[in-house]
Amino acid sequence: MDACFSGNSAGGMLVKNISPAMLKSASPVRKLNNGVIFSSTGKDQVSHWYLEKQHGLFTYFFMKGLRGEADEDGNKKITVAEMKKYLSDKVPYLARRQSGREQTPVVVGDESCEMVRLK
Repeated sequence: MDACFSGNSAGGMLVKNISPAMLKSASPVRKLNNGVIFSSTGKDQVSHWYLEKQHGLFTYFFMKGLRGEADEDGNKKITVAEMKKYLSDKVPYLARRQSGREQTPVVVGDESCEMVRLK
């Protein structure tokens, strides 16, 4: 999830360069059949912006991954496992570098699932 802007107020963002809503689930997802959940952050973290690219940090790298950068083995297919690794390498590093805060994407679901076939 990288779509929450509830930290916005009439005077601007309450915390600079993040999307600060915290959603807490009464029953966390443990297993998902026929689907995968990609979340931009881990527990008690906030989603950061990539100001230079005018996107959420997670969204920016998720889209780059889908366009081929996550294809680690070069087989023109992107699996959930490849995307998870790509996001885990890119997002936390840049979040720490830009803001000094943690942002660790979470992936729940079948990691062998093929997400994209590239031409």
